[in-house]
Amino acid sequence: GFGPRYTCGPMARTREIKKRMVAVKNIQRITKTMQMIATAKFTAALARAKATQPYTKKIRELVAAVSSAAGDIDHPLIAGHGEKATKKELLLVIVSDRGLCGAYNGNVLRMATQHLRESKAKGIETTLEVSGKKAVGFFRFAKIDVARRHTQFGDKPAVEEVHRLANEYMERFTRGEYDVVRVAFMHFESNSRQRPELMQLLP
Repeated sequence: GFGPRYTCGPMARTREIKKRMVAVKNIQRITKTMQMIATAKFTAALARAKATQPYTKKIRELVAAVSSAAGDIDHPLIAGHGEKATKKELLLVIVSDRGLCGAYNGNVLRMATQHLRESKAKGIETTLEVSGKKAVGFFRFAKIDVARRHTQFGDKPAVEEVHRLANEYMERFTRGEYDVVRVAFMHFESNSRQRPELMQLLP
């Protein structure tokens, strides 16, 4: 003969349905936990962003006021390099390490890419540095060289690390390695509104 024939009876179907129900409930629990963690992280990040807004705004106003009232001071950090300009620029692009955050990364990366194209058309040589894994993958795919990747910042950058990098940029700029230092990032306005910004740091 052809051997015994096996059929999927009612009991087997019931067991399969129960297994699927258990699997769905497990997925629901995991998803709910992930949502709770994401909400907590978002709330904490939102609080940090709101707390730093007044400080950042006042610092910008203070720096602008001091530089405008400095008078005839011949220093590269204020006046730039003038005739010694080398047509070289440093651009730091800051995005996130993770995805699943809507247009947050995409808008910053598109803006940075557009700026790189415009700078190249003007004959400006731009050194590109990035912070955030998403920028590394994006520029690799676009075949744009990244000179350095900063991995020390993450979600909660330490003040000491920021100061260290800022001092390094000021030293390199003062030595005449670059005419301009810029940063591309997402400017926080509210939890429903953020906009990509290209800020000139130096001079």
